[in-house]
Amino acid sequence: MIVSSRLDYDPFGMLTVGRSWSVGSEYRYGFNTQEQDDEVYGNGNLNSALFWEYDTRLGRRWNLDPKPEMAISMYACFKNSPIYSFDLKGDTTFRFNLKGEYMGVDGQNDTGLWGIIGEYKTIDKNLQVWNGDRYFQFNDPKIGVYKLESLKVGTEVITLVSDEEINNIMSQTDIHWRWLGSRLNFAATESGRDGRGSGKMDYGLKLGGSPGGGKNEGIGSFFLYESSNTAYNAMDAGQFLWGQAMNRLGFEYHSAQAGSQINEKLTDSPADQRAIKSGFFHQVTAQKETYFDL
Repeated sequence: MIVSSRLDYDPFGMLTVGRSWSVGSEYRYGFNTQEQDDEVYGNGNLNSALFWEYDTRLGRRWNLDPKPEMAISMYACFKNSPIYSFDLKGDTTFRFNLKGEYMGVDGQNDTGLWGIIGEYKTIDKNLQVWNGDRYFQFNDPKIGVYKLESLKVGTEVITLVSDEEINNIMSQTDIHWRWLGSRLNFAATESGRDGRGSGKMDYGLKLGGSPGGGKNEGIGSFFLYESSNTAYNAMDAGQFLWGQAMNRLGFEYHSAQAGSQINEKLTDSPADQRAIKSGFFHQVTAQKETYFDL
């Protein structure tokens, strides 16, 4: 977690004098969960993220910022405000609170899109720090940016879906193991092609998506499944559930993959296929159900 790590680091990541510790030579990570390059400048003085090489003593990157901001040095990190800001990969992070409400972002574009769920903690009368430990990516970054860029702080965006709720969704839509002929007929008739969400397995429309998905779905509405590190827009979240349903019906993955392409007349996007695969192989650990309103 970001905040707790600062107990042993100065604000920009240099090891605090007299308070350093070791967890073994095989552990390579330090401040802000970034990889340390100790062989360059010594213990804890240089870190690597996906988009930077970073000197913790100077609070400056070696390379130019690929997304510079006016009036801020292209070598600066954390907008020169490391208590308020953080940057896991040296790129973009969207913040959401524990209710799934949008809390803001430090820069954005359609690559390197990353989200985090957490909360602000007050550690002094006038000082708040961000405390978050659940990071996730967006299944379709281009749609993700479109749907997030106009949001106002406080807008509810992320819906968290537990394994118990997945079980309930499967029960609501009559999903259980079936013999071959029965499962083929069920999947063919209930996957839905009329654009009205009338099929039991038409999950994307049931979650609030629209035919064609993408930008037509409007602003917001992402779903984050338990133990998943990917957020899905409504139609992709539906594909995730469709993949889970195909698994529970008794299909092999290659059959589900082929079936989705046939159902979409060979127009399934890579994002759709990623969602189906993730849903198909998602391991639900709970036995009980908690109601989810479709």
